[in-house]
Amino acid sequence: SGTADGLIRQLVRTTEHCPYPVYGIDLYSDLIAWNPAVGGYYTDFGRQPPERRNMLRWLLEAPEAKQRLPDWKNDTRDVVARLRTMAAQHDGDRRLQALVEELSKSSPEFTQWWREHHVMGHGSRQRRFHHPQHGEQTLRLLVVRAPDFAPAIVVFHVPVT
Repeated sequence: SGTADGLIRQLVRTTEHCPYPVYGIDLYSDLIAWNPAVGGYYTDFGRQPPERRNMLRWLLEAPEAKQRLPDWKNDTRDVVARLRTMAAQHDGDRRLQALVEELSKSSPEFTQWWREHHVMGHGSRQRRFHHPQHGEQTLRLLVVRAPDFAPAIVVFHVPVT
């Protein structure tokens, strides 16, 4: 739905000058929008072809993910558990099933974690980063959802105080 994506783009655009990452992802973990800070903490998704701009694929497949996230295993396992929750809520979604099949073929870790049947809601949590300029940082991820753009979410990162 163009309107939902448009709202997410608008919301993320308001954080253009924020020093911390903010991004919007859809049900499939595809990035809808992200602010410039995402490049320093995660990667420059703008350099990737549009069909590869997917947070879960990046976490599982990019060697950079393991460099940027000191707790890569737990962080990625957590995202897989969240995907499982979404898959249960959207049972029968063919595109979601195709994503799960694709990741199962490309990532042994995904296959293992998917089989563990952990489910997890999109709640607030902490994530450690190794930022190329700012070094080690811990940020709290705040997941924002709204009826206007569900099931997509916007993820804000704020310093842990």
